[in-house]
Amino acid sequence: MKLQNALMIFILIMVIGTIESFGQAVKINQSYIKGDVELQFWQYKKILNPKDTNIQFNIIYPEIINNNDISVRILLNSKLIDNELEQKFKEFADEYKTSIADNPPSDEYPLDYHWIENWTVQYNSNGLLSLVNSISEATGGAHGNYKETSFNFDLSNGRGIIITDIISNQKDPRFIKLLMSKLAASVEMQAADLKDDFPPLKSDFKLTENFYFTSMAVVFIYSSGDFVSMGSGPNPEAVFPFDEIKPFLKKGCILEKLFKK
Repeated sequence: MKLQNALMIFILIMVIGTIESFGQAVKINQSYIKGDVELQFWQYKKILNPKDTNIQFNIIYPEIINNNDISVRILLNSKLIDNELEQKFKEFADEYKTSIADNPPSDEYPLDYHWIENWTVQYNSNGLLSLVNSISEATGGAHGNYKETSFNFDLSNGRGIIITDIISNQKDPRFIKLLMSKLAASVEMQAADLKDDFPPLKSDFKLTENFYFTSMAVVFIYSSGDFVSMGSGPNPEAVFPFDEIKPFLKKGCILEKLFKK
């Protein structure tokens, strides 16, 4: 028994040691997207254990490298570029050490432990920029977490575009009913079966401030946590083509330029 315990401690030390021994940061030119602004994408990746692909720390993030107004470019990059990547990785590695100390992985119970972060450009034209940051996180539990956060900007001044800039009345019952119907369809429910209280939603349901826009629609992002007993599935989205969202937009809303002919 003592030999087995000693062997387990030795293996645990070796596993933890790989965090420091094999940790390497790689910052590479991944791709770029041209539009009203030019975005350069970078990858920050650290390897905890090269023998275990279930353990990942991988962040891809954008940088605006070409914009006519330098002050706007600096302002936007201050909101997009994560300057605390080393600290974020240190916290990730420390939590991993604690996790495997408490529950050593085995062939029967492998450990899924990762932080994977990416960005997508939804719109980059007409003086507007819309991006979505997505994070997949697993910390050894039965289910991981997935989060999406939108970032919308007016490129003329670098100012963020928020929900109160576009929707005239966030409590408009016509708008809320249509929003709920679209969310019902998104979580594979029949909109025709909706009732006034829409049981799957939590009682404090309200219009999200998390939205992005494309050349054809405005999309509102919710999380599985906004629903009762939904688990950790994909984030539900409510897609509003411009002809549907137009009656609910503020007069003179900046997004009107997206669908003016």
